[in-house]
Amino acid sequence: MTTTPETLPFQMERTLHAPLARVWAAWTEPALFAQWWGPKGVPLGLADFDMRTGGRVLYTMTHANGAVWWGRWAIDLVEPQARILWRNAFSTPEGGLSRAPFLDSFPLEIHNEVIFTALPDGGTHLLLRGQPRDPSAAELETYLGMFAGMRMGFGGTLDQLEATLAAG
Repeated sequence: MTTTPETLPFQMERTLHAPLARVWAAWTEPALFAQWWGPKGVPLGLADFDMRTGGRVLYTMTHANGAVWWGRWAIDLVEPQARILWRNAFSTPEGGLSRAPFLDSFPLEIHNEVIFTALPDGGTHLLLRGQPRDPSAAELETYLGMFAGMRMGFGGTLDQLEATLAAG
């Protein structure tokens, strides 16, 4: 993932009180992944889960008002217990690219990277970062303007990850 002054990646870090193997499992095993990925209070359904280099994850998010949003990960690289690179996008039920249902100027695809680091105390450090793929000027402006909301959203998602890990 490249970084330029105009597109500094969105970035979050979290220290988790769980061993690397358990955290890795939460990211790569469908039953665990479905428990925590996505916004708080929005159930995730998995239509496809192929967490390997060249694979994809295709999912639904069902909102309280009944709206169903489709999303997908196109997996670019999986380095076991080290990192995952993927392109995240809203999608059609078949996995084709689709505009965000909440804002037409949101970038079509986001390059994401998560880096996993085992800590000496038995915990795991996560570094998550993302930036739009080939954004228009309007898409980039929208993306940069959404960092506060993205921190809240990803913060809630990582809270759910912590709860999943704590549950055993």
